[in-house]
Amino acid sequence: AYGNGLWTVVVGSGNFQDAYSYETEVINLAKGENIFRWTIYEYEVSSDDVSIFNFSPTEANAGVDQNLCIDNTTLAGSEPIVGTGKWEVVGGSAVIENDALYNTRVTNLDYGPNSFRWTISNGTCISSDEVIINNNTPSGAYAGLDRVICEDSVTLNSNTPSIGTGEWSVIKGSGSFTSNRVTNLAIDTNIFQWSISYQGCWDADTVIIISNKPTTAITGLDKSVCEDTILLPGNQPYYGTGSWSVLTGSAVFTDQNDPNAVASNLALGLNKFRWTITYNNCKSSSDIDVNFDRIIASAGSDQVICNDATTLEAFNAAPGNGQWSVVGGSGSANFINPDQANTEVTGLDRGDNLLRWTITNKGCISYSDIEVVNNSPTDAYAGPDRFICGPDLTLNANSPVIGTGNWSVMGGSASIVDPTLNTT
Repeated sequence: AYGNGLWTVVVGSGNFQDAYSYETEVINLAKGENIFRWTIYEYEVSSDDVSIFNFSPTEANAGVDQNLCIDNTTLAGSEPIVGTGKWEVVGGSAVIENDALYNTRVTNLDYGPNSFRWTISNGTCISSDEVIINNNTPSGAYAGLDRVICEDSVTLNSNTPSIGTGEWSVIKGSGSFTSNRVTNLAIDTNIFQWSISYQGCWDADTVIIISNKPTTAITGLDKSVCEDTILLPGNQPYYGTGSWSVLTGSAVFTDQNDPNAVASNLALGLNKFRWTITYNNCKSSSDIDVNFDRIIASAGSDQVICNDATTLEAFNAAPGNGQWSVVGGSGSANFINPDQANTEVTGLDRGDNLLRWTITNKGCISYSDIEVVNNSPTDAYAGPDRFICGPDLTLNANSPVIGTGNWSVMGGSASIVDPTLNTT
C-alpha cells in the first residue's frame, strides 16, 4: 500500500483507537446512524464513507432498592430516550399499573422481597436492570373486642402475627402482661395497645378494658358473743357501696351500709351475715358467722326443808355445761352429781344454804342462786333413863341450839312444872 490513511467522523460520533490504521476499533458511537470517512493521502487524495448504525437503546436503570412499610410504591426506572421500556415482575408478586411507564405505580406488593426488571428495547437490542422492593408490612394488628369485666385481670384476644412480632403496652390505666394475660388492672378504664413490628415497620390496634371490680369485701374471723349485739367488722369500700344482709339467724342493723354497723336482736346460736360491696353491677362479698352463745341459768325455786338433804330442781344446762357450787352457808354441802341439774345435795348446814347453778356455753357464763333453808332443830336428848323412890324428879335434857324444846308425857302421868325448859 502506498500513502497515508486517516479516519474521520462525518455524522454522529466516535473515538478511534488508531485513526491512522485502516482497521481500527471505534467507540462511543452516537445513537442511530454514524458516518465515518477513510481518506488516503498520496499523490492525490481519495476517500470513502461507511455508515454504522447504533441501535443500542437507552441504558436501563431500574432505580435503587426500596424498603417499604406499605404494599405500594412508584418505580423509578430510567426514561427511555431511545427505545421502549417494559416492567415485569421476576420475583414475588404485584400489580403494575402501566408496565410501559418508567415511573409507574405498583400495588398489592407481596410480603417480603419483590423483584422487578426494567427492560428497554430498540429493535433487537435490549438493556435491562432489576430492582428489589421489600414490603416489610407486618401482619395487621387486632387487639380484640372492648370489654367490661368485674375482675382486675383478663386474657386479651389479640391476633397472632404471621409476619412480625407482637407486643402489648399500656396507653391508659395499668397492667402487668404475661403473654396475653394482663393483671393488676386499674379500676375503671384501661386502654392497651397491641403493636406488631417487622423490619422497622409496625401496625397497632387498641382495646378498652373497663374493670368494675369493687373493693374486695373482708369481714375477718368468725365471732362468738354472749350478748345479742355485735359491732360488725366489715372493711371500708374504696370502690363501690357496701351492704349487710342476713343469711342465717336474725338481726337489726343500725345502718345497713355501714361496714361497722351494730347488729342487734341476734338469734340464739348461729347468725350468718354477708358484707357485699357493689360497684357498677359487680359484686364482692364475704361472710362472717356470729354465734350468739348466751344461755340463761335457772336454779329452781328456794326450798325450806327439815333435814340436811334435798333434790335440786335447776333447768337443764343444754347446750352448755352446768356445775353446782356453794356460795353461802355451810361449806360442807355435798352434791352427788354436781354437773346435773336435778342432783341430790346432802350435808346441808342448818339454816340458810346458798347454792349456785352455773352454766358455761362456749365462753358465755350464766348462773342462778337458790336458797335452801335447813330448819332441822338441834337433835333432842332427854337424858339417861332413871329409877327413883319418890314422886318428884328433875329432868335433864340438852339445851336446844336451834329450835325450841318442849316436854310431853308419853306414858304414865306427871305434872311438868315448865315443859319448855330442858331442865325442869
